[in-house]
Amino acid sequence: MPIKRLNMSNIRITRIVFVCGFVLMAIGFVGIFRNPAFGIFAVNKIHNFIHLAVGLLAIAFVVHGVSSAKKFSKIFGAVFGALAIMGFLIPDPMLLGVIESSLANDFLHAFLGMVFLIIGFTPHHVMSKI
Repeated sequence: MPIKRLNMSNIRITRIVFVCGFVLMAIGFVGIFRNPAFGIFAVNKIHNFIHLAVGLLAIAFVVHGVSSAKKFSKIFGAVFGALAIMGFLIPDPMLLGVIESSLANDFLHAFLGMVFLIIGFTPHHVMSKI
């Protein structure tokens, strides 16, 4: 089996996805014990467990390599983007009738959606120039 060389773009992609996963896990973990998490993310326990699960998934995908991290980024970039749009457009504080959301979460979802979509759909050779 040939050895794959890591270049800066691969390291950068996995590092960004790992950090985003860690941030999601931190928000979810803190939110379980203290709501609002970090004083701004006011959500219910279900939402906190979702943040924990998605953060763990991000890290699990990173462990399996760059192509897995990019697949995760494409899928969850679309998910977070859709959640952000729904959060901004639907005034109901219960997103999808199940998870409590807040404006801070809407902005977090928008940010993560953009970051993940950029990572997921940007070719490797372009990422190495960023």
